[in-house]
Amino acid sequence: MREMFHGAGIQAGALITKQKIRVALQGGGTLGAYAAGVLNVLDQQDDIEIDQIGGPSAAAVNSGVYAVAGRQGLDKFWNRIGQAGSAAHVINMLDPLQITKMVNESYLMNGWRASGAFEDVGPQGFLTQALTEVIGSHHNLRNAPIDMRITTVTKKNPRGDLSPDNIEEHVHTNEDLTIKKIVASGALKELGPVRIDGRMHWDGAYSGNNPAFDSFDHHDDIPLLVVTVDRPEIVRSTRDPNLVYGRVHKDIHDLRKQGRSPVYKVALEQPDTWDESIRTNPLPSIIDDLREQGRRDAMEFLHQLRHDLTPDSKRRVAVGAEYDSRV
Repeated sequence: MREMFHGAGIQAGALITKQKIRVALQGGGTLGAYAAGVLNVLDQQDDIEIDQIGGPSAAAVNSGVYAVAGRQGLDKFWNRIGQAGSAAHVINMLDPLQITKMVNESYLMNGWRASGAFEDVGPQGFLTQALTEVIGSHHNLRNAPIDMRITTVTKKNPRGDLSPDNIEEHVHTNEDLTIKKIVASGALKELGPVRIDGRMHWDGAYSGNNPAFDSFDHHDDIPLLVVTVDRPEIVRSTRDPNLVYGRVHKDIHDLRKQGRSPVYKVALEQPDTWDESIRTNPLPSIIDDLREQGRRDAMEFLHQLRHDLTPDSKRRVAVGAEYDSRV
């Protein structure tokens, strides 16, 4: 059974003492390729073990794929997304506004119109198929060696809008996790919801694109790595006013003040291809650039982490030295 889980830095028979870390990922559509690059590097470290991972939307996708299939699974999944984006006739799950227009005007996807019933066809169907090819079944998610935290939201008042005061966040863990719930975590309202246990679930990012901070365990000896987008000002996505990027940086600041865990941040600087990255077909070149940037930034994080874990550094912290904010 162990052989099927390629990720998590786990190697059969390894005697190396591993440093556990927890990884909170931000969502963001194609920007998830950046987090995939970060995870690719972490997965190759013999002395690092991810024991908890999660977040909303694209972060949910990365979490599920990585926990089951490691960096090989992430490469396969994002290559598949890039292939889809490079073909104009292939549905792009990461641009719901464009695909909704295509469906209404062209009667694509077997004549289905944009009615919100996209669970088995269109972007949601494509995502389900891509995830199933890599993950397999929900049994693999539930037996994965990494603790996952994946979020979706529901409406408190089913007749109301997806406004901040009318949403309720749900955290899904390995015990009840399915591919369908991962798809629901990325279900923007333009695509329509995903029905789970009789309730409609939408994109977990509607709760503020918070990488599931509140649901993560915290421990003095286990660092928390937050993978986010470097938009420190409160900037709302052009796609939807509920998707807030800047809020995450305030949450990181608050976590550091609380001191429950050492908190690190790996942040994607707003790329020149920002508009293309979040609004248009994710071309392979954009995905490759994002993954490569994630790899570079992950190496910088590892250098800092290993420095902080040296005995001298630990002693300085123990006697009250000022904590490095690592901005």
